[in-house]
This record gives sequence, structure tokens and C-alpha cells, in this order.
Amino acid sequence: MGYYVTGYVTDSANIKNLYGSKDQEILTSLLNELSDSLDELNDDFDFDDNLNEEKNSQAVLTDIINGEIRFPELAYLYGYVYEKLCEYFGEIVDSPNDEFSTNYYWEIPKETYKAFIPIPFSSDFPEVYSIYAADLQTEKSKFLALTERKGVDSDYLKTEKEDFEFAFNKAIKENKDLVFFLY
Repeated sequence: MGYYVTGYVTDSANIKNLYGSKDQEILTSLLNELSDSLDELNDDFDFDDNLNEEKNSQAVLTDIINGEIRFPELAYLYGYVYEKLCEYFGEIVDSPNDEFSTNYYWEIPKETYKAFIPIPFSSDFPEVYSIYAADLQTEKSKFLALTERKGVDSDYLKTEKEDFEFAFNKAIKENKDLVFFLY
């Protein structure tokens, strides 16, 4: 199984406003609108003995709206539900060269996992890295600072950088926040 990096331009304010709002109307609306996506998450993690009718992606979304973490052992699921919210309040960034390079991504000196809301992070996947619009120029410089990668020729490295540069430029142009997920 290969690894993938997915990027989203999104609106952190909308996501932050959800966390702890306890707004049952918004919760009901999101549960309806994200129903298929949340069900897919439950099905994807079907092998996980921790998931059941009370502990699932819908319960995690409820936690986010209520501002609580009832199931820290499902940290990965909080990350995947967070991804669904980033997509809901934004859009996926399609890299111009087919896909973001996971090998390049792993080489970038980044802080630890970051999210716009206080969710638990899995020691496994997804890796979450959220960047506020105000920090895009600084983070873009970090992401594009790699000048060489062992065993990779300069043309290929240039292509890898172009993909990440495209994502940053899109977010900057739209004055949106940017989030990368690695899984």
C-alpha cells in the first residue's frame, strides 16, 4: 500500500467556530450532509474492534461540535473527520503533476502535527499539518527550501516542489488556509 499526501484550501474560521459550539442544528446538518463520507470512514475502519454504534465517525463529529474528546483511543478517526471538515469548508488541491510527493513531504522540516482545533493525533496516520493563511509565506519558504534529495535528480526535485508551490500559491491567491494530510 502506498502513501498519499492530500492538500485542501479551507476556511479555518468555520472549522474553529464549530469546535465546542454545541450547536445541535449545525451538528444535524453536518451529519446529514456528510453522511456518506462518515459511513465510508466507519466502513474503512471496519477491522477496528473499537468502532461500534456508539463509537464511530458520527460520534467523533459530535465530539468536535461539543468540544470534547470522549474517545482518545480513536485519535486517527478524529484526524479523518477533521479532514472531512476541511474538505467541506474548502476544496481539494489537485497537484499539477498528478500527486504530491510523499518522499518530498517527509523531508520537509515541519513542526509536529497541527490542526485548527484541539483534536488528538494518532501516532500513526493520518499526519495532519494545518497552515493559517497568515503563515503561508513562511511555510511556503520552508516547504520549498529543499535543494537536494538523495538519489533524486534536479528535474524530478523541481517537479516535486512545483506541486507544493502550486498548493501554496492557490491558498495565497484565495486567501485561504492550507492543510496537508499524509496517509
